[in-house]
Amino acid sequence: MEQKQNMEIIPSGELTGIEVTLGTIGNYEVEMDSIHNELRALVVKDQESKMKAGELKSRAAGIAKSAEAVMTPYVDIVTRVKEFVQRHRQRVSNRYEEIRSLTSQKVGDYDRKRDLEAKLEEEKKRRETREQLEKEAAEKRIKAEAEAAEKRKKLVADVRNALKRGDITKREAEKRLRAIGAVEEADKAQAAAEEEEGKKIASEVAAKTTVAVSSGPTAGLTRRKYYYATCTEQEAYIKAMFAEYTRLGAPGPLAAMIVVSDKRLTEKAGEIQDDDKMMAAYPYVKATTKRNY
Repeated sequence: MEQKQNMEIIPSGELTGIEVTLGTIGNYEVEMDSIHNELRALVVKDQESKMKAGELKSRAAGIAKSAEAVMTPYVDIVTRVKEFVQRHRQRVSNRYEEIRSLTSQKVGDYDRKRDLEAKLEEEKKRRETREQLEKEAAEKRIKAEAEAAEKRKKLVADVRNALKRGDITKREAEKRLRAIGAVEEADKAQAAAEEEEGKKIASEVAAKTTVAVSSGPTAGLTRRKYYYATCTEQEAYIKAMFAEYTRLGAPGPLAAMIVVSDKRLTEKAGEIQDDDKMMAAYPYVKATTKRNY
């Protein structure tokens, strides 16, 4: 069975009779120049001269309409050829956009997964680093407390031996033993303080621990980051802007994000149709009326 194929008809770009048409357009241009010169020389000072201006404009409008009618068949031909060429070019462009989008999706999924794994690994390393440093600080405190206790025992033994030998009185021994106890407590307090400082340092060191995720450039891929922000609560934002203005006494960063829309002001001016009323309703706005004939 013979397979039926879709055949696309290529539009003809033949501009039959264009030379004659261009001659006609040339005549129109001469007439337009004449009207233009006559209008430039005209001084509108009374109703008669005003009517003359309207007459010249009407003649020009008629010539422009005739020129458009004469050229329309050729414009249609050019448009069909242009659309045909663009349609074929667009097929390739559309396919490229599909490929680019698919690539972004697949590579993006991979990068997000890799970034997540790196983040988890980073958190693990930070936790392990902090725990290790905190453990070392605790071990250092325990060791310091043990040394303080051992130091106390030795000093107490020395005092007792001195008392037995009769080198010191009982009252002197009491004073020395009290001082030894105070030294031990001071040593233990110092050890606890050093442990606390060690834990703080552990947190700071852990916070600086990172895991590199870059794998270097990949041929054909250029990784770009696009950052977006949208206002989710317009009314709340405006209230925050007013609060900011009250606090600073001048427009701040929030106010910098708000732009007065001239387009919407112009639309509103068209609704009001009165310059004075428009400016009264919207302060610091210049309203003007322009006439076109």
